[in-house]
Amino acid sequence: LSFAKVDYLRAIARLAELHRERLADWRRGTRSPRAEPVGEGIEKVLFVSNPSAWSGAEQALCDLVSGLSRRGIECHSMIGREGLFQERLRQVGSAVTVAEYDMLSDQPELFAYLISHIRKERPQIVHLNSPGGFGIIKAAWSERLPVIQHLRTAPSHGSIQTARYADTNIAVSRQLGDQYLSMGLDPERLHVVHDAP
Repeated sequence: LSFAKVDYLRAIARLAELHRERLADWRRGTRSPRAEPVGEGIEKVLFVSNPSAWSGAEQALCDLVSGLSRRGIECHSMIGREGLFQERLRQVGSAVTVAEYDMLSDQPELFAYLISHIRKERPQIVHLNSPGGFGIIKAAWSERLPVIQHLRTAPSHGSIQTARYADTNIAVSRQLGDQYLSMGLDPERLHVVHDAP
């Protein structure tokens, strides 16, 4: 893993930990001291989420964006459709682009669109909130950017394939991570970071 990816993973893990601490403090009626900065060295992340409905995965992404934004990391999100998810991302501090294409497709026009968008935004990391298809992975690779994929659902043919090509994967539970490992995912490229409750 590069320094940037390791630092980013630490930032995500620390944000989940801080969220749990805040929740525990709230239950006890106490307050935590101000959190130390996390994610040093990372200035901008591009989040990609083809599904654009509103469910737990989208809420978790909004929580992550909110935490990273408060710590000075610029967040930009590319999603598949306009709607509630788009509004919530903007409310928590992310710039939002609604893609002009189905990001799971293999259209050459999609690849050109994604390259253009990445060059315009100039992120340091591309983070897939759900299996994003090979187009976004190829576009990130062509710009020499690391790709992190969040694994939130049981393995399918598509998700295991994109997980194998992502530089790093984040499973939301040990059990889910073990399912991906049993399907051949490299354990060196899998980290477990629980979504904060």
